[in-house]
Amino acid sequence: MRRARSATFVVACLLLIFSLKISPESLANAAELNGEAYAGHPFGVAKIDLPITPEILPGPLGIEGILIKEANGRIHYPVTATSAVGGFFAELVGSQPRATIYFLFRGNAPLEIELLARRPIRLILNPQSDPRRFNRLLTAWWREYAQPPGLFESKPDYPPLVMQYLRLMLAQRLGLRPPNPSSESWEAWFREQLGLTLSSEPIRMKMMEARFFNPGVLAGPPDQPLPAPWDNGQPVLPEIPPDVPVEAIASHVPVECLYLRFGNFRNFLWLQDTLARWGGDLQNLVALRSLNYEMSRRLEEQLVLRQSALSRLFGETVVADVAIIGYDLHFHEGASFGLLFQAKNNLLFQTNLLQQRKERLAQGDVREEKLTILDHPVSYLTSADGSVRSYYVADGDFHLVTTSRRLVERFLEAGRGKKPLGQSAEFRFARSLFPLDRPDTA
Repeated sequence: MRRARSATFVVACLLLIFSLKISPESLANAAELNGEAYAGHPFGVAKIDLPITPEILPGPLGIEGILIKEANGRIHYPVTATSAVGGFFAELVGSQPRATIYFLFRGNAPLEIELLARRPIRLILNPQSDPRRFNRLLTAWWREYAQPPGLFESKPDYPPLVMQYLRLMLAQRLGLRPPNPSSESWEAWFREQLGLTLSSEPIRMKMMEARFFNPGVLAGPPDQPLPAPWDNGQPVLPEIPPDVPVEAIASHVPVECLYLRFGNFRNFLWLQDTLARWGGDLQNLVALRSLNYEMSRRLEEQLVLRQSALSRLFGETVVADVAIIGYDLHFHEGASFGLLFQAKNNLLFQTNLLQQRKERLAQGDVREEKLTILDHPVSYLTSADGSVRSYYVADGDFHLVTTSRRLVERFLEAGRGKKPLGQSAEFRFARSLFPLDRPDTA
């Protein structure tokens, strides 16, 4: 990654020869390390190369478990890079896999460093002056620090906005080019296809970038024309067979809603268990984050729906079909969505659901309103802080629990034949390509 030259960097540097004051127990390990440090303003830059061996790596975290600190707290913004070739291929070519720890530091005095690996390793790096090597090492540090994780790599234990802020702040402060992932990569293509389906986070990231590099972008007059409206023209579809089978639950879904159908209660449990393993967040199915927002628990509390051991055991005998419907999946911001059930046994299903709502009311901090919407009785539970917002309505064998009053209205209208998904040409065409007898989980 290239960087802009900065007049603020007045550099002084050197290739460092280190290891004065190495503790006897870490002498053998330190002998395998290589390091260099170059002083500069406002930060110097350094790196330490170390072998990836069981004698050094702390188990079970491996390279991610190594910590680095300096006696006077002078190390800033460390990042670890591993060699591209390791394991079997490293053995094949007779090389030992290595890792490199890059970091910035303040001051010109020797760095008293301690690596907290399987056993502590202490060493001293002596910064010296070499502007050319300084620039080269700074570029290497920035390439590793600023590059976002790959699509399927683990994400850090903090919100993405934190890392975005650090990248943009350092790019502006040090005169470096901000990270610019290749738009031709398959990862960039896949993120673009997802768009805003799962979160509004991409918009917030772009707004932060605009504020950093163009502070006046949001302060100017609103004198730009609005974008052209979307083309609402109907797509041209091939001829659709008149007898395409469509599931009954689709006739109660508004045509404008997203629709994720499971076909049976067992498949619905599979999704819940899968999300539980991946941190309760749909985004984690694409890119695992160590940060756990506890979305599954929060959504259960918001809708006042929970799975008990009894419901898991007898759910198949009570529930015929399940679908997630709604207008968006922005769960972090407050999604407009609902769970739609088709009951095999209305009495048992409704008794269990109403009992859960009664128990939640008894806990306090929640009030219930009895509404009538399109001649149907509706129960609405709400709390002052918004942690509970749950509408429940039944229409024959179909039961909807949702966060949205508008979704309640459209659910009842669709059941009366007003623009249901099951009657739309596009959905029937999709069903002709993906018939009901396919063994899909969702």
